[in-house]
Amino acid sequence: MIQRIYYLFLVFLNVNACIPMVPPEEPTTTTTTATTTTTAPPPVCPDGWFSFQRANGLWCYIIARPPAAGWTSPQQYCQDNQMGSFLNGFETAAERTQFLNDVMTVNLAPYNFVHIGAMRVCAAPPCAVTDPYEWLNGVSTNNALANDFMPLYDGSGDCVSMELPQGGRYNDITCDALTAYSCGKYAS
Repeated sequence: MIQRIYYLFLVFLNVNACIPMVPPEEPTTTTTTATTTTTAPPPVCPDGWFSFQRANGLWCYIIARPPAAGWTSPQQYCQDNQMGSFLNGFETAAERTQFLNDVMTVNLAPYNFVHIGAMRVCAAPPCAVTDPYEWLNGVSTNNALANDFMPLYDGSGDCVSMELPQGGRYNDITCDALTAYSCGKYAS
């Protein structure tokens, strides 16, 4: 009998030798930190400015009469007095159509022209009536729209205006003409 107990004891020792020892689990702690994401507000146009959603951002523009004093040129006036903007331009025909609709909501009397931001491009002034126009200062990348809208060119100027009584047809104008103007810039 002792021999059997001894034999069982040896079997028991061998069985324990085959069972792998697993160390006891240590308690784990998880630390979480809250992440705060702030989203910048979407760009907006200044109060009193019109807007048009372009493919690369919100375009803002103002349509106004020139001031009674302090006028040097519409381009300079936009820079100095209209939040660093430039004379306005159009990326698409839809934008130009909206602009014309917006112009009709503004009292520009006694002015019949709105100065916009295209200028004739030529090797040396004076430019010829046949020289093309280009948008200045990045107000548009679509120079075709500076040259395609029922022109009334008479050769009197190297800049572009829109003649309101003629449905906004383009007319050449002197670049420092005292008339209504439109400045434009991207929203911030």
